Amino acid sequence: MSFELILPFLRPIEPLLLDDSISEIMGNPDASWWCERDGKMHHEDAVSFDAAKLLTGLEVIANQLGKKLDEDNPSLHAQLPDGSRLAAWIPPIVRPSPALAIRKFTSRRFTIDDLIQRGTISRALAEFLGEQIAIGKTLLISGGTGTGKTTLLRILADSIPDCERIVVIEDTPELHIRKPNIVAAGSQTNIRTRIMEEFVELAEDELLEAEYVPRSGKDKGQMVKHYYISPTIRRVIWLKDTATRKADRLIKLEKAGTYWEGFPLNNLTKEGGVQFPQGKKPEALVRKVLQLASDPGDWVLDSFGGSGTTGAVAHKMGRRWIMVELGDHAHTHIIPRLTRVINGEDDGGITKALDWKGGGGFRYFHIAPSLLEKDRFGNLVISKQYNAAMLTEAMCKIMGFTYAPSDELYWQQGRSTENDFLFVTTQTLTREQLAKLSDEVGENRSLLICCAAFRGKADVFPNLTIKKIPSAVLAKCEWGHDDYSLNVANLPKAAPPPEPIPPESTHPSTPKQARRRAAASQPNLFSPEEHGGAE
Repeated sequence: MSFELILPFLRPIEPLLLDDSISEIMGNPDASWWCERDGKMHHEDAVSFDAAKLLTGLEVIANQLGKKLDEDNPSLHAQLPDGSRLAAWIPPIVRPSPALAIRKFTSRRFTIDDLIQRGTISRALAEFLGEQIAIGKTLLISGGTGTGKTTLLRILADSIPDCERIVVIEDTPELHIRKPNIVAAGSQTNIRTRIMEEFVELAEDELLEAEYVPRSGKDKGQMVKHYYISPTIRRVIWLKDTATRKADRLIKLEKAGTYWEGFPLNNLTKEGGVQFPQGKKPEALVRKVLQLASDPGDWVLDSFGGSGTTGAVAHKMGRRWIMVELGDHAHTHIIPRLTRVINGEDDGGITKALDWKGGGGFRYFHIAPSLLEKDRFGNLVISKQYNAAMLTEAMCKIMGFTYAPSDELYWQQGRSTENDFLFVTTQTLTREQLAKLSDEVGENRSLLICCAAFRGKADVFPNLTIKKIPSAVLAKCEWGHDDYSLNVANLPKAAPPPEPIPPESTHPSTPKQARRRAAASQPNLFSPEEHGGAE
């Protein structure tokens, strides 16, 4: 395998390029590097590639291959001389660093015995496929990228009798079938791809004339003639193509621009029905970004919600979204705008282009202050911002209970079932106080107590479960993160109102067994075991 063309510009990943056991190399915009060995992905922690050097290297590689890679042409797809494929993307379509994928071409010719030995295929199935090919049956092979479609097809082609004529049609030549009577043809590609292939034979600054009938665009169905300059593949635009003469005046017909130009700005202040001077993105621009980088159903994250443009566009395009906003814009801009989108009342932006009629919904969460803080000795204590009611409500949410304080029993502050309750206190409970609580709770009910501290053994009372508040909170939450790596489970579905349980159905189990079953059935906002989908 030869990589002389690109190796000088990709030295940090040279070991990966020269490793024959690696079939694919991937560099992500977050500067992480991955490779595929024997069909499995591996994270390459040792690779460190400066983003600026990678960008420069990719631009040089593009020039070497007769292509262009810059802000106006931010993606590159090319085939290396040995058959390997290279794809690269640079800002603005990815951020902050370029992305790169190199799929190696292997010259090794696998046999059917190799596939059987690796467990890819059974001998019985291999014999069956060989028989089907021998009698001229039609076969369809499908699968995802890297699953071995080409390898299997190349091996099965060996079963085709030498007297048969074989026609191979490929977009990228990979099969290399060794048969005496074979015709290899390229699949239909866009005009620019075919022009780039022709440029291989051109001298520098030589003109290429391309005469063809476009299948789309303003010249659809009409014969056109275009000219391109080697090796940059720049198209020659004649004045007659972009202007017309009226009397003594020359009038421009169209404005040449880039992929990221041409977005309407005249009514931008009215988009979404909210005012956001000098800070609002056009919905058309966000739509184009999401078209390039996502599919319907994907998650779109915006850590600066602003006027809500990202969420509005993602919602109309069938993407799921999460927006975060630190200021008051959540109430003054985002919620009113998204409400109009959902109600079908937003007729601006990309609404007409997508024929958006409304629908869907969203949840709004106001993040509470931290429940714990450190005292002057560095110990975690309950924050002074929380009064008794706030603390109880917070502990109900963390522990999976419904906040429902009783007017009659002070210790019934939250509930998970008709017979399972939560009591929160900042006091240090003595054994006598715990015994009194146990007596009041009774045999057929259970109580979870969250307190600052307690004296005695926690398992003495069968109908009580006792937890210290800092420890209980720490076990459910994550602290000290300054990034987005929090382990947050899906938001819980709204629980239906509890149904009354007949008295005769409560006696077969003990209170602690009932409390364990109840706790297991409760949705929990922070628990990594909770996998229920959000409404």
